[in-house]
Amino acid sequence: MNSRSLGNILNKYRKQINRIGLKQFFKYYYPFGKKIVSIKIGKHSLFVRKNSSDLKVAIKCLAEKEFVLLSRIFSQDHNGIIIDAGANIGASVLALSDYYPNAKIIAIEPERNNLSILKKNLKDHYNVEIIDKALASKSGNLVYLHDRGTGRHGFTIAKSDNPNSSSMATDEVKTINLESLVKDISKVSILKIDIEGGENDLFINDSKTLNKVKIIFVELHDRIVRDCSNNFFEFSKNRVVIKGDSEKFLSIKTK
Repeated sequence: MNSRSLGNILNKYRKQINRIGLKQFFKYYYPFGKKIVSIKIGKHSLFVRKNSSDLKVAIKCLAEKEFVLLSRIFSQDHNGIIIDAGANIGASVLALSDYYPNAKIIAIEPERNNLSILKKNLKDHYNVEIIDKALASKSGNLVYLHDRGTGRHGFTIAKSDNPNSSSMATDEVKTINLESLVKDISKVSILKIDIEGGENDLFINDSKTLNKVKIIFVELHDRIVRDCSNNFFEFSKNRVVIKGDSEKFLSIKTK
C-alpha cells in the first residue's frame, strides 16, 4: 500500500478512527485474519464483522449517543420494560442499558447472522431477553426477510413499493406482535423501532396496541415503503412528536 492509498483510507474513515483509535481501526480494516473482531467503544467491547455496517452502527449508538433524547425522559433508576425492535448486533441494546440499567430489555432480531453476533455481545447482560422473530401486527405468520443489498442492518420483512428498489428473499422467519411479547403493553416505557419499513404495518394495523406504549422511538423508511411518515403522523396525532436526527422521531403518549 503506497502513502497516497493510506492517506485516502485515513481521510475516508477519519470519523471512525477518531472514535476508536488508529490501532483498533486497522484491526477492523485489515483484510486478513478473523472476519469478526472485538472493538472497544467507550466502556464496551463488542464484536463486529469486517466489511459491514456493524462498526458504523455501533459508533452511532455508543459513541455518538443516538438515544440521548430517551435518556432525558426517565430517571436512570427507571425499571420499566424497553423493547428494541431491530436490535441488529446489540449496540442499541447496550446503549439503552447504559441509560437504564434497571430496566428489562426485550431485543428483537430475526436475521440469523445478526442474531449470532447479538448473542455474543449481550451474553453477560441478564436484564435482556432475546427474541429471534420479526415484529409485526400479527403473530405466527411465516414471512421472508428481504436483502435490499444495503448490508445486514437493512434486512426487512416489508415488501418495497419503490419501483427503483431491488431485493432478494432470504431466510423465512416467524412474526410476533406486541401483545405476544408483553401481557400488559402499558408497562412498556420505551419501544425503539428500526425495522426497515416494517413500521408501516404497525401504524396501520396495530395502532391501538401501539398507542398504549409511553415512548416510541422510530426510524421511518419512506424510501422503502411509501407513506410511512404519513401513517406515523396520523398515528401520533394525539401524541407529542419530537424530531430527532435524520429520519428518527419520538412519539410520546400524553394521556
